[in-house]
Formats: sequence, C-alpha cells, structure tokens
Amino acid sequence: MAVLTTKQRKAMPAKEFAGGKGGKAGDTGRFPLNDKAHIKAAESYERFATPAEKVKIDAAANKAFPSRGERTETNKRTSEVRHPQSHGEWENLGK
Repeated sequence: MAVLTTKQRKAMPAKEFAGGKGGKAGDTGRFPLNDKAHIKAAESYERFATPAEKVKIDAAANKAFPSRGERTETNKRTSEVRHPQSHGEWENLGK
C-alpha cells in the first residue's frame, strides 16, 4: 500500500474518502479511496462501515477493478441449498 502521510491525507478532498470529512477540524474521514491498495483495505473493513460508506467503497472498487464484477453476484449460490431435515438426510449428503 502506498504510504499516505498525514499532510497528504489532510490535503485530499472529501470526495476521495468513504465517510467524508469528520466533525473535527483536520479530520479527513475513515476510508481513503485514493489508490487500489487503499480501496482493497477499505473493502476489508467494510463490516465497520455505514451503509452509505459501503456503497461508496463498492463504487470505487468497481471503478478500480472493473474485471472483478459485482461481489454480490459472485457470492450468489447457483442452486438452492436445503438444510438436511433429519440425521439420515445429513448422512446421505454428498453421496
């Protein structure tokens, strides 16, 4: 990941962050989206992000990595998975 100094981070516009500028003076936001490495890092911390931040992170990731596609599409199951209702069904799973 590219090193981002405090001076560089403070000079970045709010649109380059997911989460925008914070309430304190000089607070630049939570997730910088200035390069691919920072976008990947922001994705790994999405579980801590607000829904609005997640949308912005996903949009930045789709722009930076156009060949990856939508994560929601890759995680969808191709067939309906049914949970075994009995021990016998469980034993027969995968046979």
